[in-house]
Amino acid sequence: MKKWFIGLVTVATLVVILASFIPLFEQKSTEPVATEAPAVVAPIMTGTIAEANLWPKKDVSLGFRSSGIIAEVNVQVGDVVKSGDVLAVLQGEEQYDLAYAEATLSLKQAEKDLKALQDGYESSKALAELEVLKAQDVLDEMKRDFEPYEKPTFRTELDNANKAARDKYKDVKDAQELVDDVADLSRESDRRIKVEDDFVTVRQAYDELLRDYQKLLNEQATAKANVSSAEAALKDAQREVEELADGPKQEELDVINQQIDAAKSAQSNAEKNIALMKIIAPFDGVVTRVDVEVGELAAAGETLILLVDPSEMVLKTVDLSETDMSKVKVGNTVTVVFDAYPEKELTGVVTKVTNWSDKYLGEVVYPVEIKLNPNSLNLLWGMTATVTFD
Repeated sequence: MKKWFIGLVTVATLVVILASFIPLFEQKSTEPVATEAPAVVAPIMTGTIAEANLWPKKDVSLGFRSSGIIAEVNVQVGDVVKSGDVLAVLQGEEQYDLAYAEATLSLKQAEKDLKALQDGYESSKALAELEVLKAQDVLDEMKRDFEPYEKPTFRTELDNANKAARDKYKDVKDAQELVDDVADLSRESDRRIKVEDDFVTVRQAYDELLRDYQKLLNEQATAKANVSSAEAALKDAQREVEELADGPKQEELDVINQQIDAAKSAQSNAEKNIALMKIIAPFDGVVTRVDVEVGELAAAGETLILLVDPSEMVLKTVDLSETDMSKVKVGNTVTVVFDAYPEKELTGVVTKVTNWSDKYLGEVVYPVEIKLNPNSLNLLWGMTATVTFD
């Protein structure tokens, strides 16, 4: 019993001692208490509010316009491409490339033939015009040569020569009568011999005068004929120029133009077939999606590659309800706050209101595009923003 009492007293004493230390533990800490910074408060928004994402203004889903086996895939996600770059190719494209090359060669040859024809006519026309000048010079010369034969002096000379020949012809007739008179005389007769010799002399004189007269006539006729010939040559040269004035003959042009049309048609058909076999970048941009591999079967119209143009970004709303569309119009100003920059308030303007609906969380919505005003923020594709329509 005594031992139990002593133990109880001991326990009570320990409790009292421990209680005396409690105030020490309740003293305030001497270390400074950290002051809590005030929370950043985003700008207060009023009006119609919508969520939007930042995307390149221009994007396009690309695929083949015909079905086939993939022969080439020339891009990967993230590749920067230029307008006209070939992104993917179907098997069998080579035959259309060959057809296009052949059509192009035929077209060049036909165009070359057309140019040669036109140039040939131009050259011929130039030569014909030169011939006109030459013919005119010849005609002028022939007219100058003929001028003496049109003067009175020549007519007088011609008349005198004619008269001399006629007069001498009378002498010939008289001499002939004398010859006839002595025809019965002996050939050895001196009288006959003299008469006949005189006749020969007179005849020779007449023949010479006649030749002189005929020579004058011939010279005049030749000069006149030369003028006529030169006039005809000039007309021929002028007619040639007129015929060449309108260029090649229509039938010649028709033949070559038919060849050109046929080559262009073949070229166009080859281009269409090539377009069916290739995916070609329609603009400069960045590849953001590639869902195709070599050897796979591609269906016509299937989206295989997504290309965007990051040079200009726009905001596209995702949850603008149909009930709000009456308040939104192109040209409206908006206030924009990006989730990544809650303390920065930007402005923009509505540039496009779509006339087709979409679904967002089961609700009918209408996408709206917004162009941001210039700013210095480092904005990236896909960033989310809250848009308030003023």
